[in-house]
Amino acid sequence: MLAMRWSIKAIGLVSTLVLARLLTPDDFGLVAKAMVLVALLEALTDTGQRVALIRMEAPSREHYDTAWTIQIILGAIAGAVIFFGAPFAARYFGDADVVLVAQMVALRPVIAGFENIGTVDFRRNLDFRREFRFGVITKVSGFVATMALAFTLRNYWALIGGMVATSLAIVATSYWMHPFRPRPSLAKTRDLWSFSTWMLLNSFIYYVQEKVDQIIIAGAANPTVMGFYFIGAELGRLPTSEIVGPMVRAFYPVYARAARDAEKLKTIYLRVLSIVAMAMIPASVGLALVAADLIAVMLGQQWLEAAPYMTFIALAAGVSTVSGTVLPVLMAIGQPRRLTVQSMFRLGLMTPMLLVGQHLDGVQGVTKAMLVAELVLAPTFFHHLMRPLGLSLADLAGPCWRPLLAAAAMAGAVLYLPAVIELQQPVLRLIVHVGFGAAVFCSVCGVLWVIAGRPEGAESVAYGAVRQRTSPFQL
Repeated sequence: MLAMRWSIKAIGLVSTLVLARLLTPDDFGLVAKAMVLVALLEALTDTGQRVALIRMEAPSREHYDTAWTIQIILGAIAGAVIFFGAPFAARYFGDADVVLVAQMVALRPVIAGFENIGTVDFRRNLDFRREFRFGVITKVSGFVATMALAFTLRNYWALIGGMVATSLAIVATSYWMHPFRPRPSLAKTRDLWSFSTWMLLNSFIYYVQEKVDQIIIAGAANPTVMGFYFIGAELGRLPTSEIVGPMVRAFYPVYARAARDAEKLKTIYLRVLSIVAMAMIPASVGLALVAADLIAVMLGQQWLEAAPYMTFIALAAGVSTVSGTVLPVLMAIGQPRRLTVQSMFRLGLMTPMLLVGQHLDGVQGVTKAMLVAELVLAPTFFHHLMRPLGLSLADLAGPCWRPLLAAAAMAGAVLYLPAVIELQQPVLRLIVHVGFGAAVFCSVCGVLWVIAGRPEGAESVAYGAVRQRTSPFQL
């Protein structure tokens, strides 16, 4: 599963690099504004049918057919609302060009509704090999289409055409890779909707809370600033959106199978939390430290205005991802209501904080407020699991304190390095800072692990893997 996400992200990263050289911040910003509306309506089509099918011990064919039919209906509704609601959204965005862009992208949810529901079996049966192939094939198809359009058109229509082409590729590949052929049916609506009602509300609230920053900025900033912010956010959330985040979600079937054994579920969750903290904390801090050089090397000097946004978003994404490990566990133990309550609380706290940040310091104020909000919210996420899994504060702190201290040491070392070695070229600074920072983090983390008595967790997994690889060379 992780290999799939890395492969897909590699394709997406190459796409972003090429598009950033061919298109302007204004192009990205215009499409990003339209996608605020489009993704909002798409969130309303995610009523959790797929999650419900994974949770069921033995779903029937009628369950699959019903889930597929609901998927199509909601996709069509979302497309219609986007198409006819685009002119009203354009007034909020203050940009008439958003209308046509949003209306064209309205095709995406309509097309996506026809995806073969049988592909849910890839995750339900933990068939990561087929899910890998499915993800890579569809991503490559979208990449090829987007690149062809970008080199031909050299404007934002390349982004729009790429989105539609990717949706078509997903639908076509889903029927090619899975033999299930769904039929129209609503026979099991009640079975699915009993779980999906809360998932629908949670999906909508989750989208708003995840995109509230873009919603606020889209109404106040011009397309160029929106473009810088969009790219900064994309790079800042890189480990979250395409590597660690999907890895966390991929554990949902594992959690679901252990849901009736609280002690086993607790053990699995703490192991996952340790791995996520060990990966996400240094990644987010590292991205924040090298934001300007990374953007200069990857996208060019014309995108440097995105660096300050990337710095704070990377840190906020790190906190959000670690605390977000709670969410698939709550779904697995059948607590969608808790998800909804937590999402509403997060939205209610974050929205006014971001508005205040925007008022005080514009777009940069939004990113600073986002980091503060995530830090305040993190304990409230973990609180939801303490009673169901019998977790203590010590249990939760155990997997996190070592990577936190090691990341702090890494940050201090990298920030101090320019006083010792002065490097002029961004690419050289990037290589040295990343290598030096990684060495400091691993060294400090290893020492702290030994001092702590070598507890089970990410370090023990890494140590075991290294020892296994080097054992043939030991005397």
